[in-house]
Amino acid sequence: MKSKVYIHENTQRVYNLHQVAIEGLTKTTTVKEQLIAFADNLYAAWQARNPVCKAQINNWHPAYIGKSLEIIFNAPLKLADIRLSIAKDCGFLDWEEVEKMGNVQFNLSFEKTVDTLLMGDLERLKKQIEQQPTLLHLRSPYGHQATLLHYAGSNGVEMWRQKAPYNLPAIVQFLLEAGADKNATMRVYGREHTTLAMAASSAHPQAAGILDELKEVLS
Repeated sequence: MKSKVYIHENTQRVYNLHQVAIEGLTKTTTVKEQLIAFADNLYAAWQARNPVCKAQINNWHPAYIGKSLEIIFNAPLKLADIRLSIAKDCGFLDWEEVEKMGNVQFNLSFEKTVDTLLMGDLERLKKQIEQQPTLLHLRSPYGHQATLLHYAGSNGVEMWRQKAPYNLPAIVQFLLEAGADKNATMRVYGREHTTLAMAASSAHPQAAGILDELKEVLS
């Protein structure tokens, strides 16, 4: 049976590394607490010379972008370096921005709706939006400040959520018809970007074979 969602192996590996912290989210969990847990997981993986650590470090640490696993394993990394990688993966400029979040907590309704979208469950998504239309305009507490629609871009959001359901064009069409703003921007890669810009430069919708249809819906 074919999967309903395209998931790159790195996406799945990062999810597996942080699974306990991701799935253990509660209404009292703060953003800072979760990112500390992520950093601890990644640092432990690096110390154990677990290859899973490569993806988040060589995609987000400024000094190690694109570097090989060998270079990363031999680098004199400290916990502060790992925290920087995690902060940037979640859209923050640096760990200092994470610290400034203080006790900001997650909106569980928003987080669950993001997960529904990324599972490709359109019928459940429709029910969630019908029950709480304001979800369309809420933003993630992560540094990128993504809306639900931005998560459909499979780019610029936290790595473990960069997935592309094969029915993503239909999901995006529904979100737009329900009132999502396709011109809304998220903060990533040093600039403000729309969902279309993110999707157009993402390898995930391309690999899933849905990029052209997705771009058409977002245009």
